[in-house]
Amino acid sequence: MLTIDNFDTQLAKTEIQKGRHYFDRKAVLYAEQDSQGVWQAEVEGTETYSVSIELDKKELADTQCDCPVEGPYCKHVIAVLFFVREELKKPKSKPGRESKKLTIEGLLAKTTTDELRQFLIQQAASDKVFASRLQLYFADKDERIDLGKQYTDLLKKAIRDNSDRGFVDYRATFKLAKEVDKVIGAGDELLNKGNLRDAITVGRVVATVMMEVVKTCDDSAGNIGGTVWGGMNLLHEVAKSDNLAPPLREQLYAWAAENLANKTFADYGDYDAALLDVAKTLACQLAEPEQFVQLLDTMTKRYSDKYDSYSRDRFAKLKIDFLRQLGRTAEADQLTEASLDVVAIRDKVLDQAIANEQWERVGELIQGGIDVAQKLGHPGTVSHWEKRLLEVAKLRHDSHTIRRLAKHFTFDRHSFDNSYYQQWKETFTAEEWPDEFSSLVRSIEKQITDGQQDAQHRWGYSLNGERFRQLMPLYRAEKQWAEVTNLLHDDPTLDNIERLHDELAPRYPAELLALYVPILTKWGAIANGRQDYNKLAQTIKKVRTEVAGSQPAMDALVQNLRQQNPRKPAFLEEFKGIDKD
Repeated sequence: MLTIDNFDTQLAKTEIQKGRHYFDRKAVLYAEQDSQGVWQAEVEGTETYSVSIELDKKELADTQCDCPVEGPYCKHVIAVLFFVREELKKPKSKPGRESKKLTIEGLLAKTTTDELRQFLIQQAASDKVFASRLQLYFADKDERIDLGKQYTDLLKKAIRDNSDRGFVDYRATFKLAKEVDKVIGAGDELLNKGNLRDAITVGRVVATVMMEVVKTCDDSAGNIGGTVWGGMNLLHEVAKSDNLAPPLREQLYAWAAENLANKTFADYGDYDAALLDVAKTLACQLAEPEQFVQLLDTMTKRYSDKYDSYSRDRFAKLKIDFLRQLGRTAEADQLTEASLDVVAIRDKVLDQAIANEQWERVGELIQGGIDVAQKLGHPGTVSHWEKRLLEVAKLRHDSHTIRRLAKHFTFDRHSFDNSYYQQWKETFTAEEWPDEFSSLVRSIEKQITDGQQDAQHRWGYSLNGERFRQLMPLYRAEKQWAEVTNLLHDDPTLDNIERLHDELAPRYPAELLALYVPILTKWGAIANGRQDYNKLAQTIKKVRTEVAGSQPAMDALVQNLRQQNPRKPAFLEEFKGIDKD
């Protein structure tokens, strides 16, 4: 269990050192608990990063940082953990004693209306961003305010502040997304207040402006795409509201339909799927479902390129489901039969035929799917339908088809799938299997030998490596550990040894140790850098702990390595105490 008391002994040493350095140089600009008890902090690094830490008593329940590092415990979070631990050690204020610092609520309680008004006027005069946010917050008080322009300008300023010559790089997407989330939050607040007109404006502005940024940024982390989804979700929540006036429903539907037909939100993700949900909801509430059906037909025609097949298939499935929702079953059935080339639609029809035990129909549907996929040159889809055929064969206890397809999928795409292997094996009796297995091994050995001359020119090819790759999974599945060990002796790479460590350590410890020693010795001679030292040390520690009788050999290896690296502090630190029980 990771707690505020033990985090510095449980997390990676390198990150702890970095975080401690940030804490020691007072990079934690501030850290305070909010009203929910969550610690909110800012840490000065390459930029100023926001950190939040949630504790459940002393246990770390959740941590967040808006820096680009993936994972919950970056150096900024760790710096704040050190800060929080120090704060929690301080004696609590005595009951009745006032805090040295007033909360915002307490400060406002002591402030007069005139004082607050004067402050807002002065702050707005000196800070244009603050002035803009103030106007937007109270936009419903002044109909002259162009809310759309105000929010557009606010977003564009945030984009300029976080871009370099029009490009938003990976790191900047985190900070920009945080600014946009504030705008989306303002839209949510408008929605909760019942100001649906302005909430629509916010959703439209966010979705449209940020869609343009998606096209010209490094959004590897999905931050900017998330803001587009945020704008779409806001619009969908508005569309679902029973309080949305009919004129606003019509305006929002027209906007959604126009942008869908013009493919504004296509090509860079499935953002149009969210907008389709908005249009569908509005069409139903307007009692104009035919408008949505026609919109789907219009979009299908617009997506006419050969690379648009995915979108066309999606529209067809959506139209069928919508027609059934409206009770127009005959139309839905007719469109279904006309759209069986769409995998998802044929799958659904197949499921129904299986449920009804219409086995002739089932066979026709699967074979039809295979024929279409082969014609289109889609081997992955052919495999999909063959797997559906295997599923049906198991339902009908068709051992011949199970045997044929399970064997095929065991070795499909030059890999080994143990689940299909076991299905294939189950089609034989205990008496039949040994001969079948021996025949399989001979067949693979012959293929390897016959293909050796052509394959030996391939980069990284070795005969023993190929034998290990193809035969080891079979012997492993059969638990023939002696044969596995023989293959490993012929191709003793560290990856191969570690792959089989857990199974061979309790069965063949001496043989496994004999393979490890030369590999680890060689690795120790070329290891360079703390990360490499750490991995080597952990591997030696694992062997020393889990392989019976390995301690003397591992301790001797460690001593040897220390003698070879007497002046490498990183090495000596990683290997400290590793040869102690």
